Amino acid sequence: MPQERWFKNRLFQGIAWSVLCCFMAVQILASGGAPLAKYDEAIPLVAADLMLHGRKAAVDFLSFYPPLYYYLILAVSSPLGDPHWCPPSLPQ
Repeated sequence: MPQERWFKNRLFQGIAWSVLCCFMAVQILASGGAPLAKYDEAIPLVAADLMLHGRKAAVDFLSFYPPLYYYLILAVSSPLGDPHWCPPSLPQ
């Protein structure tokens, strides 16, 4: 009977898959206890500031949200000149 290599052994493969599945289960359960991140209001404000200086959303910079929200922030804050003075509770 030819001797199999250790990584082709069925026992080794079973143990390796068991360890991998246990590790993944622990990671999934551990991440379930973490609180979800709140909405980051800095991203739209920085995007509105970039648009105030002539850049276009999704063309000149990467945008994570639809550009209409950036234009609303820009419209509210354009009389003030700086989007950071915009009220943080605009409808999303």
